[in-house]
Amino acid sequence: MLTAVVVTAVVGVLVVVGVCADEHQQEGWRDVEVLRRGRDWGTPDGALVSREGLLLEDRQTRVRKHASAPAYANAKPVPAKSIDSMPEAFDWSNVRGQNFLVPNWNQHIERYCGACYIHGSLSAAQDRIKIAKKGLGPDIMLSRQALLNCISDAVGKNAGGGSEGCNGGTSQEVYDFMHKVGLPDETCNHWVAKATKKCDAEAMCMNCMAYAEPVMENNKCWPVKKYVKYFLREYGLIPQDEAAIMTEIFERGPVACSLATDDVFDYNYTGGVWTRKNNMKNSNHVVEVTGWGKTKEGVKFWQARNSWGSYWGDNGFFKILRGENHMLIEEDCWFTVPDWKEEQSLREGQVVGGMFGLREKPRASENDDLNFQLELEQMAESAAGHGTSASMLHWGSLVVTMLTGLVIGAAATAFSMRRSARANYNVIS
Repeated sequence: MLTAVVVTAVVGVLVVVGVCADEHQQEGWRDVEVLRRGRDWGTPDGALVSREGLLLEDRQTRVRKHASAPAYANAKPVPAKSIDSMPEAFDWSNVRGQNFLVPNWNQHIERYCGACYIHGSLSAAQDRIKIAKKGLGPDIMLSRQALLNCISDAVGKNAGGGSEGCNGGTSQEVYDFMHKVGLPDETCNHWVAKATKKCDAEAMCMNCMAYAEPVMENNKCWPVKKYVKYFLREYGLIPQDEAAIMTEIFERGPVACSLATDDVFDYNYTGGVWTRKNNMKNSNHVVEVTGWGKTKEGVKFWQARNSWGSYWGDNGFFKILRGENHMLIEEDCWFTVPDWKEEQSLREGQVVGGMFGLREKPRASENDDLNFQLELEQMAESAAGHGTSASMLHWGSLVVTMLTGLVIGAAATAFSMRRSARANYNVIS
């Protein structure tokens, strides 16, 4: 049996995610640095909205007040149709019997985090990805944690009472980041409801593996250098108009909308159309609006999804009056146009996956030994420069020199045996 060990030594971590020739990604990380320096950022005024009637003093503001900041470039929503020309009821959870919504989220696990702006905005964006893919699986759930780790740093919100990144934000901030930088799916970084101390490569995408001692430490983790990212080609603000919002939802998918909620709604909604007024002047929450309908009594409503778990409300969803800007739900709605071309490249075999992330497809060769050697070299190159520890630094320079020849030689022997076994047992690979 052959056991091959690849060892790498590390001396630092760069604040760069992935290595990609795609200009879109390279420009994205240059823009992240610009965001950090506070330039070229069309933010809202940034004034935090006071939450009215809070039962818990430690609950931070969920969403920042929207100001008339321009949407990205000249992006415009779909031209509004007349309400009469659209269905009386429509929802992306059931389009001719097919569901185009990915599963629900809960922003408050494993601790309270005021990140509704991330959840509502990304929920709408990832559902639009599913729609753009015509339902092609598997479903993509964007990494909320990667965004929380890095957007808080980029827009200067990463300093706040132990809840970094959980102090509210806007859909515009989320979508601008996704347009310029892109996001991985949730398998890169799962939700822990607290931002990391800094936005580095591991804050975006990582992997962990147990290696044999003493060559590498057990449970060693490292940043993944290259992975599938999802971008937005464009995004923008929808006019405060019932028909405009309905048209955008019907033609292209769910939208993210701000909302002014109070504790009566938070703790008492269980179903039906919410009609109670709260007289709040500013929004403090972001949700995904997936469709609309009308009750038997003729009451028009929006169908919306919250981010407080499936046990909240009506399986995580709620209905609210439509056409009256009830609780400010119609004045700050955003659309997106997703870009999933990197996933398409993976599906087409232009790149292949591995423990250290994506890489170019290995060159075709009849020589298994050469292919294996190339794979080792690419894996070692991919892992280089990630993570530091005294143990690794000590063993890195010593063991690599000693084992390189042994590994390649043993690999050649192993693959010769493998070819022989294939011949004997007529294995097709």
